[in-house]
Amino acid sequence: MGILDSLKNRCCTKKATTESSSSALSLEDKAEKFIEALGGSGNIEVLDTCITRLRLVLKDRSLVNKTRLNELGSKGNVKVGEFGLQVIIGSKAIPLAEVMRTKL
Repeated sequence: MGILDSLKNRCCTKKATTESSSSALSLEDKAEKFIEALGGSGNIEVLDTCITRLRLVLKDRSLVNKTRLNELGSKGNVKVGEFGLQVIIGSKAIPLAEVMRTKL
């Protein structure tokens, strides 16, 4: 096995493990963990969605744990203005937001 194969296996194995552990969470659990990663329910002023994103207005964007969001399945984040944040989720953004709203 070459060096590239070894690195490829390590990278792919870690990502697969992270994705499988986050996808094993129920929608309820995932919603709670997303709220925590966004700085807690007190940090979220507005929660809206589009097809693939959570659109948020936060009190303090510095409280967001981007690493944790990625572990939970976020594909990336886009800052909008001073307090806005869009979290790219994919096709589960709308059902996730619906559950998150019940917990805010």
